[in-house]
Amino acid sequence: MDDTLTDMDKTLTVFDLMAKLPLKVQHTVLSFIKWDEYPVELLLQLILYGPSVWKSTLAEKLFEFVTLNFESTKLGMNFEIDHESDNFDLLLQVLEHLGSDTEIQGDKVIGTLNILELDDDDRFETIFDNTKNLEIDGVELVDSLRWFNDDYLKKIKRCRLYDLESINLRDLKLVLNGNLEVLDIYYEHYVDEDLESIKFLFNEFNLLDFEQKNIKINLNVGSESIGGVGFSLFPSLRVPNLEITLNIMSTKYLKAGQLKRYICKSFDSKNITHLCINFDKRTTNENLKDASFIETLIDLKVLKLKGMFSLGSNSRSPRLNLDELELSGGYVNLSNVIAKKVTLSFCEMYGNTINEGVEELIETSSLDWDKVNLPSTLIRLNIESEASFENNFDIFKNLNNLKELRLVMITDTTKLILPPNLQYFDYKISDYLIDFDLPRSLRTLAAYSSELAYLRIDQIPINLKTLIAFVEADETDLKMRLPTGLKYLTLKKLQMDSDTEENCENLTVLLCNIESLVEIKVVGDFSGSVSFTTSDDEKKHLDKINIIYDKTECEI
Repeated sequence: MDDTLTDMDKTLTVFDLMAKLPLKVQHTVLSFIKWDEYPVELLLQLILYGPSVWKSTLAEKLFEFVTLNFESTKLGMNFEIDHESDNFDLLLQVLEHLGSDTEIQGDKVIGTLNILELDDDDRFETIFDNTKNLEIDGVELVDSLRWFNDDYLKKIKRCRLYDLESINLRDLKLVLNGNLEVLDIYYEHYVDEDLESIKFLFNEFNLLDFEQKNIKINLNVGSESIGGVGFSLFPSLRVPNLEITLNIMSTKYLKAGQLKRYICKSFDSKNITHLCINFDKRTTNENLKDASFIETLIDLKVLKLKGMFSLGSNSRSPRLNLDELELSGGYVNLSNVIAKKVTLSFCEMYGNTINEGVEELIETSSLDWDKVNLPSTLIRLNIESEASFENNFDIFKNLNNLKELRLVMITDTTKLILPPNLQYFDYKISDYLIDFDLPRSLRTLAAYSSELAYLRIDQIPINLKTLIAFVEADETDLKMRLPTGLKYLTLKKLQMDSDTEENCENLTVLLCNIESLVEIKVVGDFSGSVSFTTSDDEKKHLDKINIIYDKTECEI
């Protein structure tokens, strides 16, 4: 504790000096500070005693969304505070302080409080009093909130229901008749007898004036297989502002036409906004594969299909306008399909054209890159399988909006022309030297460390700020000459088999030209240590570089 307070006092001294600087300079400094690397106690103390601009910044980061459990409270930036700790008392003090300081925080301190579990503890009143909106998991929390104050029910803006059979309708109506904006209903793995629970619940909803209250209802329905469900029992759901997320994990045992009937008639084609279907991979009947009826779902925003399906035919494409489209393993005709984000994985494609309007494309072994036409609206492109552009080297030439390009493996790239405004380029592996031009707009370059060794310094744009090197786990020595002006260097460990991991040794990285470098990040659990060295005349620069070790998931 004493050491922490000493560090805090030193930090506050610096912040007091910062408070004398112009506000614009203070905001610039704030944007560079990694707050999640400091202890939460220090941040709470800074809110109590620091300058106003620092208080408001930290309050926004810590209290925009807070989660409450039995034993702890989770703040923003993944800070978790145990209810029996001194930090919890400090948190309550901060909330009272900010709640009384309208100049700093305004109306309420906590933007949204998500209550998962609730104990009868008088101290929580301070949290509720300083919260603008509440979210609850289940109406069983209603009695707990009323134990504190009935007025807290008016703050409930979102409610999630999981166990429909045990819902207390009295408590549910109290929530619905308050200021509720969103009701999420989760119903997974149901069978025949469960359908009556859904039907009963929605009959209760129909007794309320949802048009006037304007409550948005999200129904999330999942099923292992709908083949054994009695189709005559499906409830007819007719509720205003209802949005349905339907997840069908198998179409096994279905007969022709049943899938369409189940989706379109039981749940109303105007309500389904998210649809995910996993088609039986052993299906040979073309009628059972057909998914073209999906175009009748007029409010559909997200569509995900896997397995043996057909979305369209050689002669016709369904007409769809989506936010997100994810297809894996089926036959696809996208001639009349538009989606902001498209993911294609091992699909059989009719044609090689991606329509205008698509902003993000993730592709694996589905398109012929020697023939494909890409839309000018494309912003992000990720090709996750080997790609050759030998006969289509100017494929990116006129894509002025393309900012991010990721390639797992490129072949035959001698004449390749990259997008003129590209900012992020990740090319992993190439079977040739990278002898094409990198655009001046490039800010981040990522590749295997062995590939980067083939790049000449004069090939790298002078505006490059970040370099990401993917490092083999058994690498022991790495030499990197950095381009002038580079500020950030990241080393990411590649995942390898367990036998190789056991034999890994320490990694030594020799860096050259590091005068402008401000940060090095080592990502992945390297078995041995990772150390950095440089020439004698550059050691003074190395000592000033912030080195971060982040043992997160390895890069595959």
